[in-house]
Amino acid sequence: MQNLLAFIFLLICSSTFAQNKLSLQKCFEIAEANNVNIQQLKLGESFSQLDLKQSKNNLLPNINGNSNYSFNLGRTLDPTSYNLVSQSVNTISMGLNANVDLFSGFTKWNAIKSNELAINVSELETQTFRNTLHLTIFSAYLEILKAQEQINVLSEQEKITNEQYDRTKKLIDAGMLPKGDILDIEAQQAQNAVQRVNAENLVRLSLLNLQQSMNYYEDFTIVSPSINENAGTEVLAQSPQAIYTKALTNRPEIEANNLRMSIADYQLKIADGSKWPSLRFFTGASTNFAGIEVPSNFQTMTIPQTLNLNGQDYELLTEQEVPTEFGVTPFFTQLNDNLNWNMGLGLTIPIFNQFVVKNNVQRAKLNIENQKLSNRATENDLNQIIQQAYYTAKSNQSNYQANLKNINALQLAYNNIKKRYELGTANALELNVAQNNLTIAKLNMNNAKFDYIFSLKILEFYLGKPLNLD
Repeated sequence: MQNLLAFIFLLICSSTFAQNKLSLQKCFEIAEANNVNIQQLKLGESFSQLDLKQSKNNLLPNINGNSNYSFNLGRTLDPTSYNLVSQSVNTISMGLNANVDLFSGFTKWNAIKSNELAINVSELETQTFRNTLHLTIFSAYLEILKAQEQINVLSEQEKITNEQYDRTKKLIDAGMLPKGDILDIEAQQAQNAVQRVNAENLVRLSLLNLQQSMNYYEDFTIVSPSINENAGTEVLAQSPQAIYTKALTNRPEIEANNLRMSIADYQLKIADGSKWPSLRFFTGASTNFAGIEVPSNFQTMTIPQTLNLNGQDYELLTEQEVPTEFGVTPFFTQLNDNLNWNMGLGLTIPIFNQFVVKNNVQRAKLNIENQKLSNRATENDLNQIIQQAYYTAKSNQSNYQANLKNINALQLAYNNIKKRYELGTANALELNVAQNNLTIAKLNMNNAKFDYIFSLKILEFYLGKPLNLD
């Protein structure tokens, strides 16, 4: 039972550790999920989508309702009969209006085209930042691998030194070597311990740098892939200009700049469209209510009148409708009786608007020239980066190959000193010097190897290949 529990415990622990071992691609995913700038850029994409939606909605009619209430004292105008009355009057007016642009210099259509391109630019800006983030993660990942490789080199040196210590101690105990011969080896052991501590600190700092780049502070280790330093060397067979020409076709920042140039052209068309007359169709309905008392009941009455003809007065009797009751006409009756409709066409011809249109057109033209300069600056920066990466890769390649030759020579020298030491013709100091020279050469070769790999991957990246260590 105890063995079973121990097995389950080890299984859980191993599973936990496995979950915390991150590959390069997993680091990319975590960094993207935790990066605030990418989240903001994605919100920018959503804003661009809303701008496009609104520019399309601008083609729809405008429909608005309105209502007003007022209370009037004294002599006022009856809005239902347009007669002046001397009453306290409550008035209510209501209306519904609609209008739609029939022609406005194609400004709305050009705005739609501009906003469609703006969505693509937003997506490319996100991709550009994602590429920059991947480069940062990739560099930090390689730094950890480099530091871990240094520990491996130093561990090998420690093993050799410890073996020398054990052999020398046995020879001293047997009286075959003086006691002072072990002091140099002990000094070497102390130096090895210091170097190992420094290397372990470098691993921790490199891991912290990766954590900060990912904005992820859980405990984890990284996968150490098998790296073939000879892979990707075909990229150096191309010229920097050829790599640059290819990069112009696949870099998102270049494509984004090209789209920004198209947007600037549409902005010029929008500004120029304001010179054209605009035509709109409008229609509406309105009605009103007035709380004015009007005759509501009449009675026929015979009213005598005097008529004078040729100096002679005659009595006449006439029948007239005389109001006997007063009241306010019902609300909905007034709304129905006072309802009116209208429709028509409105034409606006720009004649003089404080040179606003002219200045907007000039501003749009300047924006085009500014975008051209921005595009050129981005292309120049890309060319410089590729030139620098290319010649850095060539230099790192030469440095790496030189270090390999140096290691081979120092390995032969160390093997020779080791044999002489074992035969008693060389002392421990000579062996330690040869061993240190070989270790330093291996550390230098390790640095050169990772610098070489990084520069090669950068060139492949600008050729459109994803960053990986396969």
